[in-house]
Amino acid sequence: MARPGGFFLIVILFSQGFAFPDGTAILQALSEGRCHPDAIAYLTAKVEAEPNVPSWKAWLGLAHCLNGNWELARQCYQQARSEGAAPSLPFFPPECPSDWLGSLIPVKAQPIGHQTLWQGPFVLWETDIPRDPAHGHRFPWVSPLYQSNGFSARQIVAAFSQREPRRTVMAQWTLAFGHALSWLMARFPTPQSLPVRLWFFSDGDGTIVTRSGNTFLYGLRKSDSMSLWASAAHEAAHHLVPAFGPFPGFHEPYSGGFLGERLFIAWLLDDTDSRRTQEWEWLNRYEKEIIVPEMVSGQQFLLSPLGQQEPTMSSFLGVAIFLERLLSDDFFEFLTQAKGPSWADFLAAIEKGIESRLKGTGLKIRTRAPGATTPIPLLNGLGPIDQPALVYPLWLPKGNYETHLMTEGSGSLELLWNNETIGQVSVTDGASQTPTIRWRNTSAGWRSWRMVWRSGKGRVVQLLFKRLPEGG
Repeated sequence: MARPGGFFLIVILFSQGFAFPDGTAILQALSEGRCHPDAIAYLTAKVEAEPNVPSWKAWLGLAHCLNGNWELARQCYQQARSEGAAPSLPFFPPECPSDWLGSLIPVKAQPIGHQTLWQGPFVLWETDIPRDPAHGHRFPWVSPLYQSNGFSARQIVAAFSQREPRRTVMAQWTLAFGHALSWLMARFPTPQSLPVRLWFFSDGDGTIVTRSGNTFLYGLRKSDSMSLWASAAHEAAHHLVPAFGPFPGFHEPYSGGFLGERLFIAWLLDDTDSRRTQEWEWLNRYEKEIIVPEMVSGQQFLLSPLGQQEPTMSSFLGVAIFLERLLSDDFFEFLTQAKGPSWADFLAAIEKGIESRLKGTGLKIRTRAPGATTPIPLLNGLGPIDQPALVYPLWLPKGNYETHLMTEGSGSLELLWNNETIGQVSVTDGASQTPTIRWRNTSAGWRSWRMVWRSGKGRVVQLLFKRLPEGG
C-alpha cells in the first residue's frame, strides 16, 4: 500500500489528535542550532505539501544535521541544490562533513599558507532576527566561516551585519579574524562557545570591543592591509590568549590582544611565501617595524639590571615573542603553568618549564630570533640567523651541562656564558654537524649565551641543553 501524501499525512495526524507546534518556533530553534523534537515530522510534511519549494528541503537537511543523521541531511541538501535553491540560512549547519564544503554547503575556499577556511555569503536571517547582546540592536544579515579538520567542519565565526553588506572590507575583516582565531586555537585552549560572533554596526567611530565570545565593531573603517589584519588578529587574540599585565606604555594595559597579534603575524611570516608579493608586502613592514625591534629591546631588558622589575608593554611583548621563537610549542605549554597575570608569574612559569625540560629529555632552543645585540633595522628579519656573533638571554639553573649544537658552515665557533668562554668547536666540512661541549653554570639566573664565529662563517641552527648529574 502506498504511504499517504503530505496533505493526507497532515489530515491523518490532526484526526488522531496530533497538532504541530508553531512552525516559526521550529525554524527558530533550528536557526539557533537546536533541533525541535517535532522538526523532522513538520518539515517532512512541508516538503511533501510544497514539493516545488526547495528551501523546505534545506531546512529538513539542517534538522537532520543537528540530529547527526548525515546521510539523510546529504540527500536533502543535494535535492535542494539540484532544484536551484539559493544560499540561505538553513544551508549553514554548525557542523558538517568536510567534503560538503563548496558543494552542498555554498561556501568559498579561502586559503592562507597551510590553512584553508571556508567563507559563506551574507544571507538573511529568516526567523526572529538576532539582537546583539550589548545593545539589543537587530542584525538581519549573517555570514558563516568554517574550519575543517580534514574529516568534519565546524563554524568558528558568525559575522552579523545591520544592513545588507555592500563593502568587501567586512568580509575581509571577518576572514582575517577567522584565520587568526584558527591559528591561535591550535596553541591555546578553544573558546568555550563557537562560533565567535562578530557584530558589524553600521555607524560608529571605528571602535572595536571584545567580550565573552562577541566582538563589536562600531563603524568599520576602510584601512590598509596591515591595519586590517593586525586589528583582526588583535581582537581574535582577546578570545584566547592569556592576558599578562598590567604593563604601561600602550592603550591597553594587558597583553592578550597585542601578543596574539604578533604571534599570528610571525606565524604568517614563517608559513607563507606570499610575503614576496605586493599583496603581502605589509608583512615585511610589520616584521621590521614592530616585531624585530621589540624582540631586540625585550632581550636587552632581560639582560639589564632591570630584568626582574616590571617591563613596559613593548618590552614584555618583545620577551614573549623572543621566547616563542626559541622554545616553539614548549612556550605555550610553559604558559599554562602561570599562576597569575603578573610579570613575576610569567617569568616563574618560563623558568619552571625550562627546569622541567632539563629534568627530562633536555631543553631544545631554535635560533629563530635576532639576538640582543642585533642592529636595527635588521635586513633578514625572522629568517635564518647568519651573524658573526649571536647573543641570547637564557635562564638556566645551577649545574653541570652538556650542550649539543647543530651547526652549518665552516670555521671556529666560540661559546660564552655570561661573557666567559665555556667552549670552542671547529666545523670543517661545511655540512650540518652536531659538536658537543660540557660546562658548568655556577648560579641560576638569566644570563647571556653568546656564539661567536672567530674564523670562517656559519650558523647554529639548534641547541640542546642537557643537565648532567653533579660530578658528571
